Amino acid sequence: MPCLSEITTSNIDMESESGSIAELNLSRFVLLLDGESKLPKRTLKNIFRQADKVIELGEKQQPQNLIHLLNIFSNFKGVREFDSSQVPSLHSQEPPNCWSLPLVTLTTITISLPNVANSKKATQLMTRVSEGLSLVKLIEKTLYESNELVNNINAAGVSWVEVALYMKWQGMDLRKLSLKCKNSKNVLQEFSNNAERTIGKFKRTTNGFLMENPLNWPANIIAANSMYRISQTILLSYQEENEQNDEGLFQRLSVMIADILAACFTNLARVIITKCHRNAIERREKSVHEAFLLLGKTTQILKLLQQHEWPSLDHYNVVYIEEWRAFFSKNNETPMTSPSTSGDEAVKSLISNEEQVTIIVG
Repeated sequence: MPCLSEITTSNIDMESESGSIAELNLSRFVLLLDGESKLPKRTLKNIFRQADKVIELGEKQQPQNLIHLLNIFSNFKGVREFDSSQVPSLHSQEPPNCWSLPLVTLTTITISLPNVANSKKATQLMTRVSEGLSLVKLIEKTLYESNELVNNINAAGVSWVEVALYMKWQGMDLRKLSLKCKNSKNVLQEFSNNAERTIGKFKRTTNGFLMENPLNWPANIIAANSMYRISQTILLSYQEENEQNDEGLFQRLSVMIADILAACFTNLARVIITKCHRNAIERREKSVHEAFLLLGKTTQILKLLQQHEWPSLDHYNVVYIEEWRAFFSKNNETPMTSPSTSGDEAVKSLISNEEQVTIIVG
């Protein structure tokens, strides 16, 4: 990845008939103090050298466990496959998905499979997904423009705390469940039955106003609905002969999780750029520092994503998993396009984007 100081140095040296184009653009980066007409080139170079140091610090914090999981993702198919339209709804309306909820639900199921829950594989998957969820939550927090999905995100967070700390899902002990069930199919059915009972009780005891809008459902009901739909989807495609030893299903679900994470991470460059210019001036220095640190930390992830083609979604729709699913449903052949923003381009866009980074010089 190129250094900012290298990019700006080369740009500063580029002259045109009307003067330095780069200087004109770079002037937008800096909030000058009263009485200052322009910032010296040397000072500007020093600023970007400091930014390089932050990026280098981030590069030493690569989420290696997460990267190991992302190495198995297969062109985002899991985004389409984790929830089937063939599964009957338990209510007339379905709550929309955020990125984090299906990840938590799928991970809960995967680590509960017989011969998995008490194994090293479950611990490894938990560690990898935990690293991924920290970035997923940052993406959701930064790019979601309304509180529309706040209950869904909260449902994912509450469920993950219970799973990560206590190995439980809505009171079900995942280790005991794994030991009790003879095979993966029994585990899936247990999850589905439990979720269906929870939603059924909610429907019987809740007034129509709250029940009518799934966006207003309590966190446990949203999580239960996700569990019901995903466990039923897996049951529909369950191949007992090939997956009776649980290893095949564990691998298939792990790939599905990796696919969803990878799809979500196509938004990382946008998060980095957004953090550089959206915050109030008094908070912007900290926000820009966080952006460059994130850029360094996700270098390997950005490069990995560049090795694959992405769906041709516009910049707004790519933020939402439901838009990805709608795209795949509409385009059976899954038309893909080359990635529009790589890690290197994310750096370059910081000095060429219409909405520039502002650096406060004291």
